[in-house]
Amino acid sequence: MIKTDNLPKIDIKHCVELIKKSINEKRPILIRHHADCDGYSGGVALERVILLKMHGVHNRESDLFYYYKRFPSKTPYYDIKDATKDLSAFLADSGRFERKKPLIIVVDNGSTKQDLLSLKKLKLYNAKIIVIDHHPAYEENNNYIDVHVNPHLNGCGSEITAGMLCTEIASTLAPNIEKLELLAALAGVADYSRGEEIDKYLKLAEEKGFNEEKLKKIILALDFEFGNIGFLESRKLVNDLLFGDLDKQTKLVDLLYSEAKVLETNRIQQVKHYAQILKNHDIAIVSLELSDFWGYPRAGRTTTILRELTEEKEKKPVVALGVSSEFISFRFSDSLDYDVNKIISHLKEKFPFSDVDGGGHAKAGTVRFLAREKNNIFEEIKRYFDVY
Repeated sequence: MIKTDNLPKIDIKHCVELIKKSINEKRPILIRHHADCDGYSGGVALERVILLKMHGVHNRESDLFYYYKRFPSKTPYYDIKDATKDLSAFLADSGRFERKKPLIIVVDNGSTKQDLLSLKKLKLYNAKIIVIDHHPAYEENNNYIDVHVNPHLNGCGSEITAGMLCTEIASTLAPNIEKLELLAALAGVADYSRGEEIDKYLKLAEEKGFNEEKLKKIILALDFEFGNIGFLESRKLVNDLLFGDLDKQTKLVDLLYSEAKVLETNRIQQVKHYAQILKNHDIAIVSLELSDFWGYPRAGRTTTILRELTEEKEKKPVVALGVSSEFISFRFSDSLDYDVNKIISHLKEKFPFSDVDGGGHAKAGTVRFLAREKNNIFEEIKRYFDVY
């Protein structure tokens, strides 16, 4: 466990206590995490420790298939459809086997207003809820969360990612688990974390033979594979990618990385060809019509590529807009004082009948809307950024 005053240590302590209690009570546990590198890193870190602890409580190996589950969530929030699936599975088992209501751990999701409906539904059925997240926290959510671990609640911002928080929790539960520092470093690098925490994790990872260049290679391979996994747990495959013997891990990463790199290189050329610079005195506003692009890299990564290429070309701060028929993906340079969530609030007020919704971090997120309003919303966004 790293030593820093920025970690929400009291919340981590309460989280560890609730996980321990739930395991000892033989309460079913489900981890629902975002399907990106940060979410997977956090979910898998907790999985390793929880399964280890469960082995000491349950009599039969087969019990773990009924008392523990982990699933990725493609949406960047805990969607009501996912919450309903989770409840349905556990309620069916509870009715047949008189099991306790589950502990549901939501990782890299759960803190925003978009998560509120799902949390309310879980709590209506008396589920215990832990949220481990680093997105801006919506205050009302705390009425339905048993333990909420989020650096925003402690005034620390989002540089400490969900995956990093989960490795701290996991290492507190089981200090001798190997490769947790690798998961923390992967989560931080993948989510562009900055600060003393990620620097410490990078140093720990490098001591184990994983420098930043190697981490970025693994992240690209993981990003490609997570798109193929979809909504499946794929425990063995994920473990081989992250914890398998070094020879298998290296071969698997090399295989996936090679394919991902070809596809990403092709996407870079497409972005260079199709991107449109919009006029603004002080910053570069650049847009890309995402509706023409399918497969890997996905929309968010494509918009990040758009921002990075434009920063390199224009030599000034960039607002990158990945535009599709029903959503716009935003990526802002670090130096810009814009907030995706404030833009979404502005659009909701401006277009009350357009089903405007979305969210994310201040400098990276997505707004969704009715397809018929795409042109109006895009024009309003251009006005917002003083495009002429």
